[in-house]
Amino acid sequence: MVTANASDDEGVTQVDFYDGATLIGSSIAAPFSVNWNTTGATSGNHTLTARAFDAAGNSTTSSGVTVLVDNFAPVVNLGVPQYNPMSQYYVRGIVTVGWSVTDQNLSGVAQTEFMQEGVVKATAPGHSGFTYNFTWDTRVLGNRPYSLALRATDNAGNVQTSTRSLIVDNQLPTSVLTSPANGAVVS
Repeated sequence: MVTANASDDEGVTQVDFYDGATLIGSSIAAPFSVNWNTTGATSGNHTLTARAFDAAGNSTTSSGVTVLVDNFAPVVNLGVPQYNPMSQYYVRGIVTVGWSVTDQNLSGVAQTEFMQEGVVKATAPGHSGFTYNFTWDTRVLGNRPYSLALRATDNAGNVQTSTRSLIVDNQLPTSVLTSPANGAVVS
């Protein structure tokens, strides 16, 4: 929503809203505002202005306001633990799970949410780094695969979610020596 205040001793008949030289829309009644669908705008800086008209045909244009259009969701990549051919995606105990997050348009990451089976377990505010790590205590979970996700939201409200599956296995293997028998004499 783009809004402007406009007044005139004879009354304002219309306010046109512009993105640079491109007309976004017009409003004929206070409060003067138009919806601006930025999905068709190129990502980057845009200068918005409002041009008010009175009944005599006089007009004036407001000072420009620069805004950043960010139509790109953050990019979320898997971090730790990484796939290991020996252990695959098995984890146990207290583990660190992480993702790297970048924002293509540099509006910045506002927040990340760590989710287990679709339920938010922890949040972290955006920061200047790219890595978001969370501690996951698997000791209280059953031994089975779990769906984990990181949902990243940038300062423009764009959202991206990356999901991965990790298998919890806190059951220790058993081992019984079968030969030689306990107390046997060997040489």
